[in-house]
Amino acid sequence: MSIRQRIEDAVILDSVGRKEGALVSALTAAVATSRLRYPDGTKSRWRQSKTMGEDEAFLTFFSEDSEVIYGKGHRLGMPAPRLDPEDPGATASSLTHPGSLYKFLRTQMAPVGKKPPAVEFVKPAGEKLQASYIAMENKFAFTDIWMGLVIRIVVFAKENAGVFEIERQAGAVQVRQALPFLFTRDNVNDFQRELGENGQSIERDYEAMFSHNF
Repeated sequence: MSIRQRIEDAVILDSVGRKEGALVSALTAAVATSRLRYPDGTKSRWRQSKTMGEDEAFLTFFSEDSEVIYGKGHRLGMPAPRLDPEDPGATASSLTHPGSLYKFLRTQMAPVGKKPPAVEFVKPAGEKLQASYIAMENKFAFTDIWMGLVIRIVVFAKENAGVFEIERQAGAVQVRQALPFLFTRDNVNDFQRELGENGQSIERDYEAMFSHNF
């Protein structure tokens, strides 16, 4: 599956309310992009005499291209709150926001018999990007604009030049998708009204245009 397909999957999943899956798909595209920049065998900057793992490739890529998100002259420098329920003694700065997304959405699946942490997406309050772990509820809370920012960093990455030229100019990803027979023009239009600006426009029965601005 291509990087473009992962981004399109993210847009469709987000449009139908599956925000966690949408962000996971966008993160997968970001990880794949980071491996174009730092392929297997690249010398590690973190671990002496080792090669660069997927986590290091992703976080290095995210840090290098963070101006795409934060603006010219600004780099990634945001310590996250204490996020690791498996390490309550961890310092508050032990994970960056991208690091927490990578660890808890990209890589971790709950073992059999163990309840996985819930994931909640919240509207920005104060600072735009937030991440926290609520121990009493076994729940992570991430700012809901993260997916758009991950999409943006993938779209504008130099490794993806020529892949997202229309999206770079429009500031949006649009996906035309055939729908299952049970979706008709009327009931998808109702769905669109519920979803708001990141919903769908219907041109004929059984096909929709999904859209996400980033």
